[in-house]
Amino acid sequence: MRITNSMMIDNLLSNLNSGLRRVGKYNDQLSSNRKIVKLSDDPVGVLNSLNARQQIRRLQQYQNNVTSARSWVTQTETALTEMEQVVINMKELVTAAAGVKHDEDKKIYGKQIAELTEQLLETCNSVNGDRYVFAGFNTTNAPFVAQRDENGNLTGVLYNGLDLSKSGKNVQPDQPIADTANASGFAWTGVLSAPDTYAVTSAANRVTFTDSHGNSSVITIDATGWEAGKDSKIELKDADGKSFGTLSWTNGTTVPTADEIAGAIASAGTVQTRSIANGFSNPVMGPDAQGAVAANGLSWTGQMGDEMQKYTLEADGDQIRFINSYGSVEYVHTVDAAEIAAKEIDLSADGFGIISWTADSAVDPHDPAKDTIEKSVAQMVASAGFVTTKLGEEATQDIQFEIGYNMMFDVSFTGIDVVGTGDDNMFNILIDLKNVLQNGGANDEISQYLSSLSGIQDRLLTCMVGTGTRTTKLDAMVNRYSLDAINYEAIRSNIEDIDQAQTIMNYKYSEAIFKQALASGAQIIQPTLMDFLR
Repeated sequence: MRITNSMMIDNLLSNLNSGLRRVGKYNDQLSSNRKIVKLSDDPVGVLNSLNARQQIRRLQQYQNNVTSARSWVTQTETALTEMEQVVINMKELVTAAAGVKHDEDKKIYGKQIAELTEQLLETCNSVNGDRYVFAGFNTTNAPFVAQRDENGNLTGVLYNGLDLSKSGKNVQPDQPIADTANASGFAWTGVLSAPDTYAVTSAANRVTFTDSHGNSSVITIDATGWEAGKDSKIELKDADGKSFGTLSWTNGTTVPTADEIAGAIASAGTVQTRSIANGFSNPVMGPDAQGAVAANGLSWTGQMGDEMQKYTLEADGDQIRFINSYGSVEYVHTVDAAEIAAKEIDLSADGFGIISWTADSAVDPHDPAKDTIEKSVAQMVASAGFVTTKLGEEATQDIQFEIGYNMMFDVSFTGIDVVGTGDDNMFNILIDLKNVLQNGGANDEISQYLSSLSGIQDRLLTCMVGTGTRTTKLDAMVNRYSLDAINYEAIRSNIEDIDQAQTIMNYKYSEAIFKQALASGAQIIQPTLMDFLR
């Protein structure tokens, strides 16, 4: 094969360009400190680099979340520690007050209890930055709001608008019972065995309680054993043992008749539990129910038996499954044809209220899973996500941070966790204690509040233990993410960053080859007359 001068020149130029590209490549790497300057340099390496960078950014966000969570937990622990110390001081005051004889001294102790209660109220409204710690999701407004009389004395405390001291099944008459001709000082106490709203009517010596479903219970009033000028009380139970509380009063100089007392009971109009009166037991569906509410007119009414429980809803064929907060299936209901025809599922007897809808039930042709109307209805109800009560919803509104992949972390407690509800409500107990002291209560009565204060302290200690556990976990996450950061950065550096010594050596090697190629090329391409004429 004949080698021409033109062929040698073309090969020389091609090799020179290749050498120059190698020199330029290593020069770019040295100037940028990157192995991959262009995407075409290493497409697979670019993908791995992007994945490593994504992991690093995610890890940095988790580290920021852990830092924020730690500040919340620290503030929570500080507030709980302060409250626990206040309760200890109160127990010392009660112990001292139970040993004095003069009412004036007890009033002084009552004033101290009132001042410490105000301190607890302020601590319950502790903030982390500009966010209230024990407010649940309502972090921008003070969760605990004082109720006071005309003299400024504390009479109650609302939590996010709810009166926690009036939760539970305590009887709440619609209106006070007025004194009658021969009886006065009526008080309706006790509990309703079946939480509901009952209309109260009377005829002669019989009182009828009619629930929201039209079912009636009749109680006959018996006047046996009543004495003039003495206190009397009756247990309001029907023939089936269903309780409607206890009515007590003081007889006048003339003993009241059974008809008179029956009429007095009926003057209440209606009777219900305090939780129902405050709307605590009315079912509240999850936000995912909005679609079913709009499309099918889904509604959930009545009352729930467990006002503090939050049930996750799942559909399993034609069954609706109620899963409690512990992950256990607590109740299962199978949808039947009669309920579909009535467009109502009555679960009130089992303590889950009444489910109803307005749209005609039909199978969704686009969803093979809903191959029967019963399954379709079960799916519609389960689309609510969860059902609870207003009180249960407030009790589960813990502030959470995502501190890891699919890892949610509680950083605080709700006010319900801290102060309790019903008879165990912290402020309810302390206000009663203050009143007993200021009214010169008996020493035995004052001493009984020590056990109540111990209950408050135990609740606070439980929260403090939980806070300590959370602090330990956050510390472990900090150490773990520190090691993960080193690991991910090493992965990224191995893909992206150059080895300075190796790259400099490669650059010098390529540069030397290029210079040698230029020198040899000068020998191959001899100058011509045209080069001198240019």
